[in-house]
Amino acid sequence: MNILPQLLFFFGINLTLAALFSQIMGPGRPAVRLVLGFAAGFILQFLIGFGLYAAQLPWVLYLILPLLAGVAAVWRLKPVLKLFGNSEVRTILLGWLMVSGWSLAFQSLIYVYSGGGWAGDHIEHFQRASFFLHHWPRDYLFINIAGLTARPPLANVLVASWMSTGPGGFANYQVFNTLLCCCTFLPLALLVRNVSGKRRAYAALVLLLMVNPLWVQNTTFPWTKLAAAFFILLAVERCVAGLARGRHHGTAILLLAAGGLTHYSTGPWAVALGSAWLATTYPYASRVRYWREAACGLAGGLALVSIWVFWAARVYGWSALWGETSTARDSTAHTLALFLQDFSANLWYTFVPAEYSPIRDLIMQQSSVWGRLRDAAFNLYQQTLPLGVGIAGLLLLALTAKQIPTHRRALLFWGVLVALVIPLSIASHASVVDMGMAHVCLQPLVLIGTTLAAAALVRTTLSMFRISIAVLSIDLLLGIVLHIMVERLWIPPWRSPIETLNSLNAVSRTNYFGKLSTNSPYLADLLPPSGVIPVVFAVLLLILAAIRFNRERQAIMAKQKARS
Repeated sequence: MNILPQLLFFFGINLTLAALFSQIMGPGRPAVRLVLGFAAGFILQFLIGFGLYAAQLPWVLYLILPLLAGVAAVWRLKPVLKLFGNSEVRTILLGWLMVSGWSLAFQSLIYVYSGGGWAGDHIEHFQRASFFLHHWPRDYLFINIAGLTARPPLANVLVASWMSTGPGGFANYQVFNTLLCCCTFLPLALLVRNVSGKRRAYAALVLLLMVNPLWVQNTTFPWTKLAAAFFILLAVERCVAGLARGRHHGTAILLLAAGGLTHYSTGPWAVALGSAWLATTYPYASRVRYWREAACGLAGGLALVSIWVFWAARVYGWSALWGETSTARDSTAHTLALFLQDFSANLWYTFVPAEYSPIRDLIMQQSSVWGRLRDAAFNLYQQTLPLGVGIAGLLLLALTAKQIPTHRRALLFWGVLVALVIPLSIASHASVVDMGMAHVCLQPLVLIGTTLAAAALVRTTLSMFRISIAVLSIDLLLGIVLHIMVERLWIPPWRSPIETLNSLNAVSRTNYFGKLSTNSPYLADLLPPSGVIPVVFAVLLLILAAIRFNRERQAIMAKQKARS
């Protein structure tokens, strides 16, 4: 399978739209305008794609957009070239390409998704994208369980739009979903500049994300949580950037609305971020401009959300908008006492997973020693909040947190945000998850922690730097390399792939049978079987990331030494 046309189309259409939208974003850093342009491009493509589906029009009409965008880019060639000539923009885009290539390399190695109890979601979201792409019957039940209104449509419509330009199929879906999720790097790059005050922290962020197991898993496992994190994190960045003057909250509201159309996990973040913003910017509440910007953002957000809400209510009824969601479907706490009991259990397990549980016993019930080790590490990295940033990230945050410069208003903002978003995220889940639930609504918080760790890494002493690199290798080997080798069915090497699969847990076999029953060959099935090219490519990218980070860290140390 040749994925080059898909890569060229994805980067071409989204970079072009981002560059064009950045021209109308007003004054500001070119990098900020570019990332906001990406968000605007995603929203525009969703509106076009959803409009084509709702009107039952052929997807070939979507091709009008890249044609018009290309013509507009040629017409505005000089400002577009000036934007991409900006050094910060080039640095951020290079980092984005590196993390995208890193995740795609691992995606192209996976023969069967496995890890912990994660099963079925990848098939469901592929079916949702296919639902929009092929105009399936509106009463279709995804994986024979959920209707369309169980999950919001933005990411699935986006991927369906891009799939309409190619051969379709699950491999096509994997490529585009991974690329979409990797766009979350862009707001993180803006955020690391805000919290560190240094452009040289970009290289540290790239390196930490590449060796972060949660990042790799959520860019290769094709679902929509990380796509929603793009909008959530960009909204957080806008609020952080506007703290000093009480600005940009209108944009943040619109971004949160887009995040809500991507995944319902945006809800707790909308409440927590709004509360943190009001708590820290109340001195500006007497200004007319403050409320005018909020009203514009709210009006735009409501208009965007209403497109989906009113269409779904007309087709499925108002009750389906809530009743089909997993929170309503899985709810077992019918009284306040039961709710508080489930909430306290989930809060505890998100920090300290249960040592013994029926789910854990099912996951660990396998003859493969490597599979048990992988699943034990997987559950810690993916579903517990402290280890979501990785062992190295946790170490950096613990030892260098005081070195991250911030002012009193920023401390209040972050304190309120974290204090609210954790309990709200836990409360939004209806049933007990005794392995932890950091992966449900708290992924943006984990990525913010990774950003803070990157800001700290560039300021560490030489001894702390060496310790961090050693610990990073543990995260890489235990949380990523071992996991991908199990998903590739490479370990142990003396067994055949089928023997290896049979030695893993029942969840892994369920995902494999789902692959066979849906006749959905993975990207790895369509590429040369040796897997050498993706491995070599990933190794080269890691070496490049390490060289760039070391070079920038030495520049920072030399500058600090010169000042002293």
